[in-house]
Amino acid sequence: MGDSCLIYGRRRGKGNKNKNDEIIRSQLPRLSINYKDISKSSDLKSYFPNNIKEIWLEIGFGSGEHLISLSRIYPNIGFIGVEVYEDGIVKTLKQISKLNLTNIRLINEDANNIILLLPPKSIDKIFLLFPDPWPKKRHAKRRFTNSGNLQQLARIILDGGELLFATDHMEYLNWSLEQFMRTPLFKNENLDQNSWENPPKGWFSTRYEQKAIQAGRKPKYLKFLKNDI
Repeated sequence: MGDSCLIYGRRRGKGNKNKNDEIIRSQLPRLSINYKDISKSSDLKSYFPNNIKEIWLEIGFGSGEHLISLSRIYPNIGFIGVEVYEDGIVKTLKQISKLNLTNIRLINEDANNIILLLPPKSIDKIFLLFPDPWPKKRHAKRRFTNSGNLQQLARIILDGGELLFATDHMEYLNWSLEQFMRTPLFKNENLDQNSWENPPKGWFSTRYEQKAIQAGRKPKYLKFLKNDI
């Protein structure tokens, strides 16, 4: 998003820079959505083949395991993945090419900015899986589930649309629940804490999730619905 893009941390990893740059140059253009044009689009389905019925958005898809798995199961869903880190983009591009997937489009930018540009009521379902918890108190404003971002997510998702949120960080979980409870824009579908333990139906595990479990942390899975207000 240029110099104005609010990005915290390192965008580029320590891998083979030249090889990654070549993959991005050769493969990303045909699979990417230009953020400069996205706000002008009246229908995000126009970025996909004609058989697309819905648009699902994954924010911060990491290495792309969840995004790739869903796209193979649901060929009639158009998937938009937003990821700021180039390593994740490269790994996902490799899988898209290997599996010849046509229903994924990628945006290599900061999601904090992208959600400001997406058209109203253009997304059917949103996945926010294991975002950075920013555990230090002074960094709390950087958490993606802040009130401003929740307003933007409510703006872009259809009424009744699902927002699935997962985290392995309990303090971040409680903080995020407070943010959701303060807004009438989303309905909390999580009846009790026991329901937080179980992944949603059709769940595909991510590499980060497996590392968290191996380290003894217990991921939590929450579902919210966009209220019709």
